[in-house]
Formats: sequence, structure tokens, C-alpha cells
Amino acid sequence: MDTEKLHDFSMRDNWEVKLTRMGNIKVIQYLSKRNTRQIIQRLDKDTYMNLATGEICEVNHMENRADDKRSIQKTMYAGKAIINTNVTDVRKGKFVTGTYVENMTDFKKLYKDIEYFVKKMRKKYGHFEHITAREPQERGAWHFHMIMIFDRIAPYIPNHEIQDVWGHGITFTKKIDGVDDLGTYLTSYLTDVPVLNDADILPGDVIKVNDDGKKFKKGARLKYYPPGMRVFTWSKGIKKPEVEYTDYATAKKEVSSDKLTFCSSLRLKDDKYQTVIHKEYYNKIRK
Repeated sequence: MDTEKLHDFSMRDNWEVKLTRMGNIKVIQYLSKRNTRQIIQRLDKDTYMNLATGEICEVNHMENRADDKRSIQKTMYAGKAIINTNVTDVRKGKFVTGTYVENMTDFKKLYKDIEYFVKKMRKKYGHFEHITAREPQERGAWHFHMIMIFDRIAPYIPNHEIQDVWGHGITFTKKIDGVDDLGTYLTSYLTDVPVLNDADILPGDVIKVNDDGKKFKKGARLKYYPPGMRVFTWSKGIKKPEVEYTDYATAKKEVSSDKLTFCSSLRLKDDKYQTVIHKEYYNKIRK
């Protein structure tokens, strides 16, 4: 499917849009045409039927999440939305990274170790909700990023105490005081790879440069994620984003006092299907 950026696209007040509220962030999204028909039916793990033609086809099994860009984009967007919905006051959050001393490549073990870590941390420092993301390294080793969300100003916990509770390797506790879009901040960690030497940049790499001049390969880490694994998990008390379908004029009125931080219009088309996707991101606390 071809993608074309639209530079002169304008919205109409009566068009229906999806308004997503995620804490301090609100997103307005418009689709000119929705494809609501089911076009495939899964028969088993290796085959599916094309309902339009009746053809039986083989499933293209993915070797890693980078092979299915649409799936990983949806995963990262969902994680970003969950984070921003629940972290509206960064003073109540604590951002922790946990690593292993050994080259630990078993992500099922990682799930269990994180669960035990949360139980011990709650017992010692009181209840908190949490959102956890798993991150693979090039050598196959796993570590995790966790946002602990307290119902009060987060207590001061020295990193060496957190490391003692974790017990498997080094931990890092990072301040998030100056971050007003924590979802985007964290998902960048999970998908991009820092460029240590310009000689490592290959043809086709998409390079992002931060405000401090650091370079990253966008999406380069995705090939290390195995298909089917859950990148994000969260505790039972975590809230979901609010979604409402309304007209564009009503949505614009709701975000009138918020700052527009991103706007994009794209046309997606192939031989049989065409749609326009328009997105606007607004931040309530962005100066």
C-alpha cells in the first residue's frame, strides 16, 4: 500500500472523528473510509481463507516484530496511551530500569522475576500501580523498564535499595520531572537504537537526532522482539484511555486551550482501497 503525505488537507466541522483522552494528552483522528469487513478467516496456525476469493493461503510467520510493522506500531501506540493516561503528575511516578548480570535470554523468566520484584517492592514501600515494558538487546539479553505510580508523591528510594530488591543485576532510577509526554519518551527507548559511531549507519537507516545532538536509528530495536510476546504489561488498577466518537468541531472545542504538538495527514491507497488518515495531538501542560 502506497503512502502519500498531504500538505494542504483541511478538516470540516461536521466530519466524524475519534477523540482519545489519555491524561494530559488528547488525540483527534479522522479516517475518510473505514474498512469494517472481515476479509480473512484463520483456519489454523499455518493457513487462512481469503473470504473475498475463497482462496486458502499460507500464513507468513514473522521471525520478529519488525516484520509486522503495523502490529508493533499498534503495540507502541497502545503502550504510549496507557502511560499517558495514568501518569498525569510525574511527581507521583518513579522510572526504574532493571538488568541482569548474565546474558539472560528467557523472556518467560523475565515475566516471573518482574512479578516477584513488584511483590517485594510493595511489601517494603507500600502499594503502587505499575506499567512495565520489556526490552531486548542485540546480544539477546533482556531487561525491563517500569513506571511505578503512587497515589501520593513518590517516596525517595535510593537506587541501591531497589537494586537489592531486584537481585539479578544493576538497576537505574531516572528522574522524569521534566517530561510532559512520558509515553513517547518511553516508547522511544523501546524501539530506537543509539548511534555510537557514524560508521554504523547503513543505507536505509532512518536517523533521529535529539535536541542534545545524540543520534538514534529509528525502529532498529524491533528486530530483537520475538513475535507474539507482550511488550507492555500493567497492574489491575491501571486506567484505560477514554475514546469518544464526535464531530470535529466539538473535538476542537475541547482541545481549544491545549497546545497542538503534532499534526499529520496521509493518504493510503492501493489498487482497490484508499483512505485519508488525519491526526492531531494536543498536550494540556506543554508550554
